[in-house]
Amino acid sequence: MDTRNAVLKLNQDIGNGWFEAPSNVSYTILGLLYGEGDFKKSMIIAINCGDDTDCTAATVGATLGILYGSEGIPADWQEYIGDEIVTISVAKGDCCRHVPATCTELTERVVRLTAATLLANQSAIELTAAESLIPETVVEQLLIGMKKPMELIYRYHAPYTFHMEFTFLQAHVTVEEGPDIAPGQSKKICLRLRNNCPVYDGMPHNLSLRWMLPEGFTVSGKTTLQLPAMNPHTNGTTTLEAIVTAGEHVEPENRIVLEIVNKNRFTPIYIPVFLLG
Repeated sequence: MDTRNAVLKLNQDIGNGWFEAPSNVSYTILGLLYGEGDFKKSMIIAINCGDDTDCTAATVGATLGILYGSEGIPADWQEYIGDEIVTISVAKGDCCRHVPATCTELTERVVRLTAATLLANQSAIELTAAESLIPETVVEQLLIGMKKPMELIYRYHAPYTFHMEFTFLQAHVTVEEGPDIAPGQSKKICLRLRNNCPVYDGMPHNLSLRWMLPEGFTVSGKTTLQLPAMNPHTNGTTTLEAIVTAGEHVEPENRIVLEIVNKNRFTPIYIPVFLLG
C-alpha cells in the first residue's frame, strides 16, 4: 500500500486517477514484484491497487502466462474460470461461426500466426524444436533493427507532439509550450510534412491550407504550401508554422482543424489540434 500510494502521489499531476497509463503500468509492475511469482497473489495485489483493474490484471496474467504457462494458474481458479470464452463483446449471432469458443483455440490460432508474422517483419528469429540459441551479437542485431525507428524518435520526439499518417504524406505536429491557451494569447503550431510517395519525375504536390477555428480565434500563416517530391535527390519534407490567437472568450476545450487539399487527390486531409482554455 505504501508503494501504491507513492505511485498515486507521483502521478497526481496527470489526472484524478481516472485510468492514467503511468499509474496502471506501475500497478502492473507492483503486482509482479510483490507477488513473487505467485499467480494468485500477483493478480490480487495488482487489482487491489485500483484504477483500470481489468487491464492491469490482464497484463499481469499474460506476463505470468508467458513465464509459467497454464500450469502457473492455480487449480481452483482454472476450475472456476474454465477454458470457455464468455463475453458480451462478441455478438456470436451476428458473426461468422469461426469465432473461437475457447481460450485454447484462440491461443492455437495466435501461435499459428507466429511464423508468418516473423517472416512479414523480416525478423532474425527462427522458431525450431531445438534448444534456444542466443547469439553473442544479439544486442548489435537488435540495435541495427532499431536504428531507423530510434532516428525517428530522436528527430521528432518533443513535448506536445503527435504523428499522423495519410495516404500520400505524414505529419508531425507540435504545439509549442503546451496546449494551454488564455483569452488573447497566441500559440505557435509547427508542422513537419513528409511525402510518402516516391516520385521519379520530380513533380511536387501543391497543397491548399485552411484552418477551422473556434469563434473569435484567428490564425496567421501560409495558405498554400509545396510538398517536394521524394526521390533520390530530395527527402520530400517541408515545414509549416502557424500562429493561432485566441479571442476574448476561450472554452475549456477548443478544437482546431487544419484542412489540407491536394488538387490531384479527391480526399482532403484533416489534422485536429486540441487547445485547453
